[in-house]
Amino acid sequence: MSNIFFLGSILCSLITAYLLLYKKNLNQPYSTKLLAFLMIVYAYCITAYLLITSGEIIKVPFLYKTAAPLNLLIAPISFLYVRSVLKNEKKIAYLDLLHLIPFVIFTISYLPFYFISGPEKALIVKKVVANFSAIYISKDGIIPEKIFHYFHLFQRLTYNFLELRLILIAQKNNDFFVPHPHFKSVIKWLKFFVISRTVSIIGIVIASGLIMYSNQIIENELNLSLLITSSSVFCFSIYLLLNPEVLYGIPFITSKKSGGPSEISKEDKKLIMHIYAKEIHKIENAFKTDLIFLQSNLNINKLAVILEIPSKNVSFIVNNHYNQRFTDFLNLHRINYIISKMKGEYLEKYTLESLSLEAGFVNKATFNSAFKKQMKCTPSEFLAQKTR
Repeated sequence: MSNIFFLGSILCSLITAYLLLYKKNLNQPYSTKLLAFLMIVYAYCITAYLLITSGEIIKVPFLYKTAAPLNLLIAPISFLYVRSVLKNEKKIAYLDLLHLIPFVIFTISYLPFYFISGPEKALIVKKVVANFSAIYISKDGIIPEKIFHYFHLFQRLTYNFLELRLILIAQKNNDFFVPHPHFKSVIKWLKFFVISRTVSIIGIVIASGLIMYSNQIIENELNLSLLITSSSVFCFSIYLLLNPEVLYGIPFITSKKSGGPSEISKEDKKLIMHIYAKEIHKIENAFKTDLIFLQSNLNINKLAVILEIPSKNVSFIVNNHYNQRFTDFLNLHRINYIISKMKGEYLEKYTLESLSLEAGFVNKATFNSAFKKQMKCTPSEFLAQKTR
């Protein structure tokens, strides 16, 4: 029964990796590829240890120890994934290659074992299957197995701590101003991702502590470690499959103290449109269909109440989707309305001032100032050009 669960975890991780690699229009392709690679590594490592615990490794002895150095990639890749999501990184930096040093060192350590003859390797594998404690006392690599085991535990705990620290610092500094539930869902996912793995490694540390205390391998320790790791992978694979929206990442837009529009990338613009699609539609409908801008006392707070959208969300959309301050956005619609009226016969019966009041401007001076800012000329100059 447990083997079915392990196989389910492997299948879920591979499906997740496939979806991550082939899902289009994701905001953070680098982060997505890191996570996909992590899921593939997890799938291979669980498969390799399942072969050992089930005894099937005897049939494929050449696979023995191939997953060992790969285990040392899990922690750094996880860390780089969390950091890339929070910092919106586009590619790996050269200094990040330093995270691969333990993997390289232990791969080199196992090279002599990888190149021994098939029959000799098969004999070692049979001893391991007969007695799991042979994993810790055998000399398969240049570096003793116990050192590898405890270094691996220390590495994972260290990186888990660094990941949690990144999330807490990001929340505290609020570097990415995204006032939307999507932001919370991404942070919630990252916390789930890190904490689930932290819980699993703590469980393995406890089991390892019992080994160290008794100075011998506990009979079911490998199965327990495999069960804990598989459960963790299964949980966050299912989480991703049920909550695919978290893969759209966080639009990394720094809020300016002035409240004005920020410089954002084309990718972030697309993401804003995806995240705020309903809110944008409401605003578009209010201004283009309902002509809400004709209300002279309209401000961002009143608009937020009318549309049932938090005012900070309205401000964010206007600043970053329309690239305008709310006042300029509002006045532009009013001026376009006035210009459309000028093209008709409105001014033959009414004054320009009455038209500006109808459009929502509170007085003539405010209208003239807004008109000149938008059209680069005064209303009178605009009318003169129109009559030529």
